Amino acid sequence: MSEGGFIVVVGCHNRTPAVLTCRQPPDDPVGAMIELAKRLPGARNGTVGLVGCSIGGVQVLVTAAHRDDVGAIVADSQVGAPAELPIAPTLLLGSEQDPTIVEAIHKYESSLRQSGTSVEAKYYPNGGHMVLLSTDTLADARSRAIAFLRENLKP
Repeated sequence: MSEGGFIVVVGCHNRTPAVLTCRQPPDDPVGAMIELAKRLPGARNGTVGLVGCSIGGVQVLVTAAHRDDVGAIVADSQVGAPAELPIAPTLLLGSEQDPTIVEAIHKYESSLRQSGTSVEAKYYPNGGHMVLLSTDTLADARSRAIAFLRENLKP
């Protein structure tokens, strides 16, 4: 997303001691990353966009449902369909090669539409799990995500 001009703060659900060990992980790690991003040089005031892949997709959807400063969400191959339904415009991405996940995304898309949330979805025939990272789909998926964020996070 940085190639689209966005400030990017990256988190990971795995604890990898060789990379980073948090002594006191925050109760709300996504919320903590949002607050950090808002304080970085060059960050503008206003709403933020959240992007998550796999379990991170679920985390951004759940987080957005409980915050009023989220202006757009991109969820790639989220694992499952959380009960929480955000109100921010949402882009759902998935691959038909990831059948269990894509079935859950279809159901979640339907729930979002029924709740009145603005939602776009793209289901790729290839790409496997996490289309934003797959060589087969990353160019289109990233371009689509950047365009979606730009449209929904206008100053």
